[in-house]
Amino acid sequence: MELLCIPLYSIEFRLEMLPVYSAGQSRILIAMMSREEESDMANQDVEQTHPDGSEAHTGDGRQADENSVEAMRTADRGEAGASREKPEEEGNEQQDRSNAKGKHEKSKTKPALYALQIGFFAGLIWGGLRIVEYYFRFTKVHPTFLIKPWSTPDFNRTAWGYMTGWAAFIVFSIVAAVLYSLFLRKIKGPWMGMLYGLIWFVLLHLVIGPPLGMMKPLGTIDWNSLIADGCLYLLWGLFIGYTIEFTFNDEQKREPTVSFA
Repeated sequence: MELLCIPLYSIEFRLEMLPVYSAGQSRILIAMMSREEESDMANQDVEQTHPDGSEAHTGDGRQADENSVEAMRTADRGEAGASREKPEEEGNEQQDRSNAKGKHEKSKTKPALYALQIGFFAGLIWGGLRIVEYYFRFTKVHPTFLIKPWSTPDFNRTAWGYMTGWAAFIVFSIVAAVLYSLFLRKIKGPWMGMLYGLIWFVLLHLVIGPPLGMMKPLGTIDWNSLIADGCLYLLWGLFIGYTIEFTFNDEQKREPTVSFA
């Protein structure tokens, strides 16, 4: 009877000495205890059959226990990490979409500012060509025709008069480029720009110019002047129209489609 009481008392004492563990720790502890019991039983069998190799087999059993516990802990950590990574991936996708959209908005060309630049260079280039055209007698329309209603003939013949007429043509080109970018930039092809230049040629040389004194009436202007100025305005309109149309339509084709699988 006393022999039976001693093991029971020792079992009760061991249970009282066990600390309180969480559910996960309890599973690990139970697994370790079961592994220890199995290893003890295996070691006893090994000692009976192979008394010299007991220490080696005991060490192998302990190493197996440690490996199993570590595997259980790694599995628990993997499950927790996977649950945390899922919302993080969704947040990263939303951030990538917003970043790509913001970069595209920043790199997108602004129509008004771009039209100002195109108009400036159109006036600078083709206004300079008008001066060359007049110098070589391709046309009899003076380069200062835009400021003639507000200037004197003596001033128009000076270098400052030529520079002022050139500057006036640059301002006129900027206004024309802004109007084209507002109303006609979606029309594809170079023909609309060429037609746009010819429309301005007709308005200035045939409709508005003669009554304001910018140039002589149609019947008194020679055909060389009309042909030379008509070709110049055709190329001027082509430069403005096709540059603006190509830039904005090509930019729409190059808009990125952001998609994340």
